[in-house]
Parts: sequence; C-alpha cells; structure tokens
Amino acid sequence: MALHRGLVFINPGQQNPPHYHPNCEELIYVLSGQCDHRLGEAVIHLEPGSLLRIPAHAVHCATNTGWDPVRMVIVYSAPDRETVFVE
Repeated sequence: MALHRGLVFINPGQQNPPHYHPNCEELIYVLSGQCDHRLGEAVIHLEPGSLLRIPAHAVHCATNTGWDPVRMVIVYSAPDRETVFVE
C-alpha cells in the first residue's frame, strides 16, 4: 500500500474547514505548535510529537490554539484522496 503525505500549516487563531475523506484514513503528526482537533464529537489537544489517526468518513478539523503556527505532517492511505467539506 502506497502512502501519500503532505504538510499542513495553520496560523494562530485559524482553523481548517470541517471535512472528511470518504476513501481513505489519515494520520496527523504534529511537528510544532499546538491545536485542538475536532474528530466527530471529541476534541483532542495536540502538541509537538502528537499522532492522531482519523478513520475514513470521520468529520474533522483543527483549530490553532497557540501563539505560533502549527505544522503537521499528514499521511493518507490512498493516492487519490477525496475530501468532502461540511457546511
């Protein structure tokens, strides 16, 4: 299975929009900064070194709760990741 990756940056006070991936799961590893990651109804605080697994179809988003940009490595289980944004 080939994994596909990228970097995500979220500035202080900013959030990425709620979304889900219908065709793959996602792993998030925090390099720097901190955020609260909403995963379904749960809110999980992430700091450098935190790893979070997001199952396929799970609505999620991250809000930077610190003073510095949060930098995260993201890895997807499918090369053709689909993203569905939730209003």
